[in-house]
Amino acid sequence: MIRSEIFQDWFSTREMREIFSDRNTVQQWLNAEAALAQAQAATGLIPPHASEAITQKADAALIAFEPLREHYHVVGYPILPLLKVWEEQLGEAARYVHWGATTQDITDTGLVLQIKQALFHLEHDLAALISTLAALARKHRHTLMAGRTHGQHAVPITFGFKAAIWLAELKRHRARFDALKPRLLVGQLAGAGGTLASLGAQGAGIRAEMMRRLGLAVPSIAWHSARDSFGEFACCLALLGATMEKMAHEVELLQKNEVAELSESYETGKGASSTMPQKRNPSNCEAVIALGRLLREQVPSLLGAMTQEHERDWWAVHIEWKEIPEMCCLCAAALVLSLRWAAGGRGSHATESRDHARAHLVGGSDDEPGPEGRAKRRPRIAVPDLDGNLRRRQFFRRSSPAKPRCSRTFERRRDFEAAGPHLLPGRVFRGRRPCDGANVRRRPAVRSRS
Repeated sequence: MIRSEIFQDWFSTREMREIFSDRNTVQQWLNAEAALAQAQAATGLIPPHASEAITQKADAALIAFEPLREHYHVVGYPILPLLKVWEEQLGEAARYVHWGATTQDITDTGLVLQIKQALFHLEHDLAALISTLAALARKHRHTLMAGRTHGQHAVPITFGFKAAIWLAELKRHRARFDALKPRLLVGQLAGAGGTLASLGAQGAGIRAEMMRRLGLAVPSIAWHSARDSFGEFACCLALLGATMEKMAHEVELLQKNEVAELSESYETGKGASSTMPQKRNPSNCEAVIALGRLLREQVPSLLGAMTQEHERDWWAVHIEWKEIPEMCCLCAAALVLSLRWAAGGRGSHATESRDHARAHLVGGSDDEPGPEGRAKRRPRIAVPDLDGNLRRRQFFRRSSPAKPRCSRTFERRRDFEAAGPHLLPGRVFRGRRPCDGANVRRRPAVRSRS
């Protein structure tokens, strides 16, 4: 789905697809090889002209991908096939390329460079979502709505309060990414067995210079078989996805016709049904919910990839190559879709005027579904129902919490009876009885037949 011509933007973003494309993957491998050559030339291990030639030819546009694919199918590891194809471009400098390194040094460093690129976009969109929710919380700091516990009405809250809870959670995710970077953005150069013996006494200096040129941290020791940083990164992505899923699910629940307190932004045709013209489905939120669940399902695979054997193994690398790019793509798509509903979504209409709320929920333009926009397709019977709901909410706000419960109940009943014949008090006060039985018409008792 990430590469689908139709669905790709619902499962990824253009930037993430470019970051984890074959061409950029090869480019990051070449960047790692060029930085290694530059570090070795700086310490006098290889001639400077060789380093210059390697750096000049470190361009994925010069690599023929068809021979690379054919060699990889035979060898089973990617760097040796890359060197075979690349040596045609390098000429005499091919003797000095990849000196003292092993395949996993280059592939691990290349993947970390891709993660660094991905994090830049993820953090940018996360910051935008945080800013949007902060503005939403400030805007609706006095917008009353029903607080709910255990799925039932509890006490009044404001929509700004709810948005501020989401905001605080997202800020914690941003802090997790910041704390993770020193452990995650670390390069790899350790040689065949992880001891860097192939570079001798110059090994540590070459490694430090290579990482400086790549903008990565220097590892304290080889991490060929220590994959905990990738597992931690996966958990952070899944945690962020779970928060976005929770927010989207909340909007979806509050957009139900029975509640009608929140809704996604609307544009012509968005969330439209193929058979029911009155529908305005929460399509963005539904996609975010699915993406959050997909992110969680991929975490066990990356945690399982931590159980590598001895000093170096390869089977788990295949899992990382699949799961890490996919998780970055899914998380990026969820952030963009969350921004779409948060930036243009409609807040609780509990404190809005009745006419304005009706325009939001029932439709007041030719573009939106509703009796004004599609009078011939949707019956107007929804308008009295909406009026009744609004009057009920407005009266709930006006009721004084200092009065006894029985007095409040009686006054609510009297207010509903005066509101009009289209209201159905039995639906609102189902299961309740006011304290003054003389003012309430009760159903006759049903006697059992003997």
